[in-house]
Formats: sequence, structure tokens, C-alpha cells
Amino acid sequence: EAVTEAVQRGMNIIYRGVPGCGKTFMANCDARLIVGHKESNRIKQIDFTENLDYSDTMVGLRQSDDGSWRYIKGEIAQFCEFADRNKDKRFVLILNEFTRANTEAVLGQMFTAMENKYRGREFTLGTDRGVKKLDRATEERFYVVDVRPLWEEWATSEDSFNSLIDNLEIRVGSTEYNIVKQLCSVMAEANNIFEDGGILTTDNQIGQRQLLQFVNQTDIDGNQIVYDTKTLKIVIEQLISRVKPMVDMQSQLDSSISELNKLLEECNA
Repeated sequence: EAVTEAVQRGMNIIYRGVPGCGKTFMANCDARLIVGHKESNRIKQIDFTENLDYSDTMVGLRQSDDGSWRYIKGEIAQFCEFADRNKDKRFVLILNEFTRANTEAVLGQMFTAMENKYRGREFTLGTDRGVKKLDRATEERFYVVDVRPLWEEWATSEDSFNSLIDNLEIRVGSTEYNIVKQLCSVMAEANNIFEDGGILTTDNQIGQRQLLQFVNQTDIDGNQIVYDTKTLKIVIEQLISRVKPMVDMQSQLDSSISELNKLLEECNA
């Protein structure tokens, strides 16, 4: 509701959180609420990559089959034209992995046009990618939604955990049920440690992507993937690979502090 109210007032939304905590999923859910349909061609998601540039999103020179060159409009420009032809309807553009690309070079004038006070003004698309970076004043005009990992909610809310179990299609009281229940508690505790301050921070928290990655998915033979112990083994191994480097980093730093303290004692001797 808060997001739809912000959108109603012309604000852009930033979903902020650690990788794998459900930002894209939440953005798509909110987009469907905004346009009023579960599936709609009025929702467009652009996935930013390191190689994405202005010609992919806005406009650029492309060579045709006959060897001639002409300006071709990119995905965002085409979507904006589609929206302009249907001004009585709502459209949602989702820029996924927003910080992965050179955002200024990718969006160009779009940086200005996306602000509410400039909407409706005409802009001439060109190949000049020089644009002022998104400064703090502009950034503060965005409505920021902090998306937190769901481990804590699953570990503390019976209703949320039951919804998770239903989503995973796991039988209540089974071995898999007990494993997932304990897994949620362990990961919630790990993420809470990161909130206590010190070397590791909330930026190091771990999302729930690894657990949910097989929901409604099929294997290479086309069979529905079930959340049995074999599947959960893969999930847990992935989570261990995420946690272990941070544990090692903390241990190394603790060791360094210990050695520095020993040197300090020698200086005081």
C-alpha cells in the first residue's frame, strides 16, 4: 500500500537490500498491483549488465542487413512510446540490477525524464551519453523500500513458516520439514550477528534465494523438482559456501588483532 501511494504521487521506487532477498520478486508483485493485472504487457523489466549501453535502452546506430546504418530505438524508448500511445493506462518499468551497469551511460536523458517534475516534457534522443550523475538531491526524491531477508520472519512467525512450507510443498512433520525449520533458525541467527556491528554488517546478510530457487522448477529431464533431502542438501551446501568466507574473514581479522595486541604488549614492556 505504501508503494502504491508513493507511485500515485509520481515517485520512483528503489528496492534496497542484499542479493537474494527478493527485491525483484517484490518489485514485480507491486508492479502487478499498480497496473491491476497479474500478467500484463504494461510491465517491462530491463536487466542491467556490465555490457549494457545507451544504444540498448534508448537509441543507437545499428547496421541493417543491406549494410546501411540507421538509428534504432532501444527497449526503454520503445516501451515509453508504447506508454505514450496509451496515456489512460498505467505502465511500470523495472530496472533490475540497477547498479551493475554504468547507469549514467545507459540511461542518458532518462535520468532527468524519470523525475516526476520533468514527466510530460519532450526530450530529443541523441547519442550523447554525457549526463550528470544521479546526485544525492535526486536520490532523495526516490521512495526507498528496504527489503530484508525472510529467514527471521520464517523463524519467528508460524503463519509465515507455514506459507513457506506450502510453497515448497513439504509435508508437515516430515524430515524435510524439520530440516527447513532448523535452517530458518540458523540463517536468521547468522544474519542477526551481522546486525550487531563490527567487521561484518547488514550488507553481509544472506538472502533466501538459494532456498527458493527450485520452486515450480523442473530438472533437465522435465520432471518437477521436489524439496526432498537431496534438494535440501544442495541448498545447504550453497548457503555454507556463502557463510564460510565471512567466517574465515572474521577469523583472520581476529587473528590479526590478537597479533597486534601482542606487539603492543612488547612495546609496553
